Amino acid sequence: MDTNKNDRIIRRIKGLLSLAEDEGNMNESQQAFLQAQEIMVKYGVDPNELDLGKEIKEILTKSATQFKKLWWWERSLASIISSNFRCTWHYNSYQHVRGKHTKRQVVFVGYEQDIELATEMYKLAHSATEFYAKRFLKKNNIKGHRGTTVQAKNDYIKGFLDGLERKFEEQINEQEWGLVVVVPKEVIERQDEITQGGKSLGWTVPNQKSHEHYKTGYKEGNSIDYTKSTIGSETNK
Repeated sequence: MDTNKNDRIIRRIKGLLSLAEDEGNMNESQQAFLQAQEIMVKYGVDPNELDLGKEIKEILTKSATQFKKLWWWERSLASIISSNFRCTWHYNSYQHVRGKHTKRQVVFVGYEQDIELATEMYKLAHSATEFYAKRFLKKNNIKGHRGTTVQAKNDYIKGFLDGLERKFEEQINEQEWGLVVVVPKEVIERQDEITQGGKSLGWTVPNQKSHEHYKTGYKEGNSIDYTKSTIGSETNK
């Protein structure tokens, strides 16, 4: 693929993601979400083809969040996105002067076109997760005790992310993209170099209490389908 063509593809994908930032139209947001992935994977079918006649590509890092308190689901989402966009991820830590609070940021590692897409997709998926979680709480009139609200939200988001991950898997299997989205070994090696000597990346996922809340989240997360022209028709019902 020539440089000009590749640039046009990247611009097209970013254009889709830009349109999807409008939370006032989540159907359009959903459509753009996997349309962008589909186009990215389609034109990355043969990674070696992108390297023909080119110099060796540099492996870069890019932050997807500001330094903040990272919730468990933000880390889980980073794992889902990175595994579907040929990247790895880790987090940088920043400790306040007084040492009382530690803030972290999600950082993707990969080739430029991959981390650009991964970062944009992470931000879009993050916004979608927050949007649907808030809508779920409001729709079901879940409020009052903070512990009850947080638990319900966690159960829903866990389902939502599992549904989203399953949708990615289905799309990859249907289009036979399995080898295409494999993270290059050079990226993994670079990740190891960056995180060498650091703490192992891990986080705790809250225990699930409501299967119904989880099921609702799973259904909505899994309903995202950017390969069909009828996208959004189900959520409009």
